[in-house]
Amino acid sequence: MNKNSVIRLKSFVISLIISLFLALLLLCFRFLYGDEKQVSQQVEFVEEIEIKVVDFAGFKVDITRQDLFERYDRERISYCYSHSSSTLILKRSERYFPIIEPILKKHGIHDDFKYMAVVESTLDPRAVSPVKAAGLWQFMEATACQYGLEVNDEVDERFHIEKSTEAFCRYMKSAYKYFGDWFMASASYNIGIGRLERMAKEQQTNNFFDLYLNQETSRYVFRMLVVKEFFSNPEEFGFKVKNSSKYPIENVKTVVVDTTVNCWTEFAAQYNCTYAQLKESNFWIKGQMLTNPESKSYVVKIPEEGFLEE
Repeated sequence: MNKNSVIRLKSFVISLIISLFLALLLLCFRFLYGDEKQVSQQVEFVEEIEIKVVDFAGFKVDITRQDLFERYDRERISYCYSHSSSTLILKRSERYFPIIEPILKKHGIHDDFKYMAVVESTLDPRAVSPVKAAGLWQFMEATACQYGLEVNDEVDERFHIEKSTEAFCRYMKSAYKYFGDWFMASASYNIGIGRLERMAKEQQTNNFFDLYLNQETSRYVFRMLVVKEFFSNPEEFGFKVKNSSKYPIENVKTVVVDTTVNCWTEFAAQYNCTYAQLKESNFWIKGQMLTNPESKSYVVKIPEEGFLEE
């Protein structure tokens, strides 16, 4: 037997030994843990419901046209089977809708537009998008400043729930005045007034449902419609969240600050709470200080359990 034959024989023997070892290892594993097949997570399939007309903000939207139905159905399926995010928005709504609703009412904007906050941020006031849109209503910095929000190194009112909702109302009233249509105003919130106007002129229609738009904006309004249906009857989407398990309204007291705050941590300690607790109640606070050169008044929320007894 020549040298090459010996090498080939040795390689064969080594391969055989490794194969036998792996087979033995597999048998041992099956003996110890059984031979069960991997079971995938079971998803409860939601019964399809025939929907022809959707009501939103007092308007009846006919979705019997095939393309409109498919766009609506796509979003409905998404909310049915996005279990974690859909559960979270149901839980968060108990905390944030009571803040949003009276502000919309004050500005004469239909209550249904609160669902735009769900579409924008899944009701997460700390949300920041990849393009740096921020807060419950996902304002870009330039647009936030245009509609009266303060954004700098120390304060970012895009994260201020009440003030950002006020800014949202100002935007929507302005957009509605421009388009004369609430669905176009809503679409412009996603794509911008100027760009939507150009597309409407090119396609010679001011009806959102007849426009061919980029996918994100095209889906945006249909998400609003579906979110309203979702909140109106979550059981039809396969969700049952008890009221007792929803996130409660935050119990806070307020302090008006119109001077410099050298250290927010020390400020929080004065009211028997931590910096983390202070931030959780005031997402708009950035960093550790507030120079406040113009002596503006800021309403700071203090968790009630941490407030000093009078």
